Amino acid sequence: MSTFMTGTTQQGIWNYVENGQTELVVQALQKDPKQLFYKQGHNEDSVLHVIAASSNTEMLKAVVAIIDPKDLETRNKAGNTAVMSSGVHGEAANADVLLAAGANPNAVNQQGESLLSKTVKGMNQDDVRPVERAQFMRIIETAIDKYGAKVDDKAIAMADTFEDDKTMTYLEGKRSAQTSAAFKGPVGATPGRAAPVVSKLG
Repeated sequence: MSTFMTGTTQQGIWNYVENGQTELVVQALQKDPKQLFYKQGHNEDSVLHVIAASSNTEMLKAVVAIIDPKDLETRNKAGNTAVMSSGVHGEAANADVLLAAGANPNAVNQQGESLLSKTVKGMNQDDVRPVERAQFMRIIETAIDKYGAKVDDKAIAMADTFEDDKTMTYLEGKRSAQTSAAFKGPVGATPGRAAPVVSKLG
């Protein structure tokens, strides 16, 4: 987690977040919802980004419960959404909270990176222990299988860059399945043609 701002009018809510004071964070946001968009650090992460990247899932749940769903797509300077922050830090429970609340699993940042590619990047950092990789894979699997994340070229290329053959093979398999499903179309449809219309009249 990045350094918190001090000596500004924003200090209060940042202190609450840093100290894990969920009730005070919620009270602050209820009093002034604009505090959700306070920025910090070189990436100008919002309060939501910082909580999403932390291990405080209970705080994230409490915040998500009171904010406007459209604010889940708040971007930082690099164009990352909060769920991308969860992904790159391997916070699987947080990613699930955000996705379940409606966060877009297919949003991309200014570099064209998605939740999947950000998660692959985070998983392959030198300080990630083998046991921690399971949390990153959980994010990838859940995003694809439960929330409809599309496997993009960038995610596969990211795995290739890190010579992460296992993840690359997994992603290629998922993309192949997605492509096949899209080609087949709805039940009863012929590829390249619309599905037949079934009349509800007698």
